[in-house]
Formats: sequence, C-alpha cells, structure tokens
Amino acid sequence: MAKKSVKKPAAKVSKKSSGVAKRRLPSTPGGFSVNFCRNPICSAFGRFPDPLDGRGKYNPSGDRGKITGSGEERTYFCPSCGWSNIVKSNRALAEEYWRLRRLNRRTNGKHCQNQACENHGVAISLSPSSYSSFGKTAKGDPRYQCKSCKKTFSIGKPTRRHKSTDDTGAIMKCLVNKVPLSRICEIHD
Repeated sequence: MAKKSVKKPAAKVSKKSSGVAKRRLPSTPGGFSVNFCRNPICSAFGRFPDPLDGRGKYNPSGDRGKITGSGEERTYFCPSCGWSNIVKSNRALAEEYWRLRRLNRRTNGKHCQNQACENHGVAISLSPSSYSSFGKTAKGDPRYQCKSCKKTFSIGKPTRRHKSTDDTGAIMKCLVNKVPLSRICEIHD
C-alpha cells in the first residue's frame, strides 16, 4: 500500500517591525480634529496627542496619553488630568459640519430667479446693494428688483399659498370631541 504524502502547514513567520508607525487616532482632514483633552482646566486642553503608535522603531516625543479599546470603542486618556474622552471620527464630523453649513447657507429663493443674471444665487442678505426694494405684493409680501437684469421677485411666508378659513378651529374642536363628519358638514356649511 502506498503512503500518501501529507503536507505540513508552513511555520508561521513572525513579522519584523517595518519601522512604519501605525496610526492610533483617526486622520485629520484639513487639520480638523476633536480628539484631545476636553477638560478646560487641564494644561493639555486643546493640545493634540501624538496620533501615531509608539511601538517599534518610532520614537514619539512628549506626553502621548493612552488609547484603550478598539474600533468604535476607543478611548483617549489624558496624561495630565486623567480625563477620558471617546475617540471620534474626524472625517465624519467634518462631513457633518460641511453638510450643516450648506443647509444653513441656502438662500431659499431670496435671490434673483433669472438663471442668466450675474446675481442669480446671490442672496439679498449677502449683497443688499445688488437689489432694490420694489414695493409689496397684493398679499403684503416685500417685492425686490434685481439691479443687474431688472427682473422682480417677491419673498413670501412659507404658508402664503395655504387657504386660511375661519372655520378651521371650530372643525378641529369638533373632531377632537368625536363629532361625526356628517354632523360637522351640517354645522359648518
């Protein structure tokens, strides 16, 4: 009977230090970082810790602080005061900041509506010299004229196209008091 040759698994070779230090803190997009001691009375308040791992050939300088945990559970301990802060993703915070900034910078129609005009997208609040007041609409909303293209536009309340009735409050009161719809129709005709 022939013997089958059995392959032995290769022995695990230990990795030698490559000399490249790993990051222990998230990268800082555009220099934006929130991973530091947040204790206002600490001497290290606002001072960023060393983001690289100190093991291997990398030799950090100064107080580094301690990072414990892994993944989303990492915590930074300040060497000066001993406070701990959860390590946050700088990239995610920067993206959220820019998203909110874009939302708050919208002009919501408070600019020239003419696509070909040089003032299109320039808000009245940012450049009041580009627009002149041009009276009011029949509803009483302010009307403006663009000085560049001479087109007019108005800025109204978000509810300006809603129909308001005097019966709305009474109808709601009837609905809350469980009056049948047929009876509400009879009352408010």
